[in-house]
Amino acid sequence: MIKLVAPNCSDLFEPNIQIGNFPDGDSHITIPNLEKCRKQEIIIYLRLYPEQNTNLAVLLFILDSLKSVGAEKITAVCPYLPYARQ
Repeated sequence: MIKLVAPNCSDLFEPNIQIGNFPDGDSHITIPNLEKCRKQEIIIYLRLYPEQNTNLAVLLFILDSLKSVGAEKITAVCPYLPYARQ
């Protein structure tokens, strides 16, 4: 099992994903050793608050990268789930 921890969850675990923004506002995500995620169970720790729309897009980018590399099972731990009240 591999834990991927976003910087906004640094109070829980040591972050090992790098998330940043380009000058035009686009997000970029770096997952070190992405190839090690092949055929592994992955747990992602990422808070979706604040900036719910941006962080939701970041989560989707991370999920897409892990699926394309062939991760076996992916679990996202998101303490705040935006749009759940609608």
